[in-house]
Amino acid sequence: MMQFEYFNDRRWFDGSGNECTFAEVLKHVGHSQDKELHIGTDSHASNEAWIFASAVCIYQRGKGGKYFFFRDKKSKGMVPSLKARLHHEVEVSIMLGSVIREQSGRDEITIHADTSTNPINKSFASTSSLRNFVVAMGFRCRTKPEAWAAAGVADKHSK
Repeated sequence: MMQFEYFNDRRWFDGSGNECTFAEVLKHVGHSQDKELHIGTDSHASNEAWIFASAVCIYQRGKGGKYFFFRDKKSKGMVPSLKARLHHEVEVSIMLGSVIREQSGRDEITIHADTSTNPINKSFASTSSLRNFVVAMGFRCRTKPEAWAAAGVADKHSK
């Protein structure tokens, strides 16, 4: 229940920037059983902290969709490396997905990890372990370049 309280206490917004509650997000998820559900988190550096944004995206293939997001701040010392930051992003998405699954009964949720499958990128070293983490927790996983909920939607709101 602590996870629910964490997400319930965040300031949530819809894709247009209108403030909403986590209860409203859950209501939209509940009314969208026929649509895909994608969750992603991304981060961006500010002066002394990392700004994390998490997005819940409700998507209907061929018709688009809507999304909701919240932002959080962590000191740079709490996530001192790229590996730690990527792990935190995925962990938040998994916790959010777990709460949504518990509250809505939705089993088919896809977690987007902002990590690359291309060995040329630094995040590649974490891709396999993060993908395994997501799958072990009972979610589908997408990584870059298919990780649009993290690399596109959440990224937009982490800056």
